Amino acid sequence: MACKVFRPSSSSPRAAEPEEYNGGREVADFTDFLNRKAGTKVRVKVAPSDTTVLTDDNFDSIVLDPKKNVLVEFYAPWCGHCKKLAPDYEKLGQTFQGEDEVVVAKIDADKYKVKSGKYGVTGFPTLMWFSKANKEPTKYTGGRTLDDMTKYINTQAGTARLPGGGFETHAGTIEELNELAKQFMADEGKRAELLESTKQKVASLASHANAALSKFYTVTMENVIKSGASYVATEIARLERIIASKAVKADKLSEMFKRKNVVAQFK
Repeated sequence: MACKVFRPSSSSPRAAEPEEYNGGREVADFTDFLNRKAGTKVRVKVAPSDTTVLTDDNFDSIVLDPKKNVLVEFYAPWCGHCKKLAPDYEKLGQTFQGEDEVVVAKIDADKYKVKSGKYGVTGFPTLMWFSKANKEPTKYTGGRTLDDMTKYINTQAGTARLPGGGFETHAGTIEELNELAKQFMADEGKRAELLESTKQKVASLASHANAALSKFYTVTMENVIKSGASYVATEIARLERIIASKAVKADKLSEMFKRKNVVAQFK
């Protein structure tokens, strides 16, 4: 797509001197160009995004962070395949919002050619995975659907996200405690005894990845003993209302999903 800018001539105000536009094709690119040429200060409202925009200035600090797993899309604004991928890639960012160790990022490789050249990018879009354990990137060659990309990140990062947000039903749960939850609900006469056994088990799981959520097993047991088995359905419904309201921050929302999964083990 050819673009030209016509500016009045200094010698003849009515004459227009065409100038070839060779910049990016994003709204922000056009606006920046026109602001510079016309001396204006127009600002473009940019829709909030859950993908991280990379530049030469922040690429290394984000992508090479040893505490982060990062999926990077190298794209070009004029690329048709990139435009087709954009909606699902944005949803991918939403899917992993709240995962502290996962970043879904993108960089305009047509604008920042040094970075794309460094990693051997020759076509668009190119997706690369930078593991927190190894910053030598792995080229992503899987499917480009939201489901495909979500499964890939889950496998690589050890997460349990569902496309678009939410978690798989096992996220936040601990297998040993799941078994105790089943026994607890199956034998009403041994609930007090099983509560104590669960407390001891929880104490031994301090180093478990889901240790922070293990307390909800004992909390659920205590409330079932106090209020009856109906507490389980009531608590699940309460958590689902909170999740549906989207009135809590991403990290708290993640906890609500996982807490619901824990309580669901007592169904």
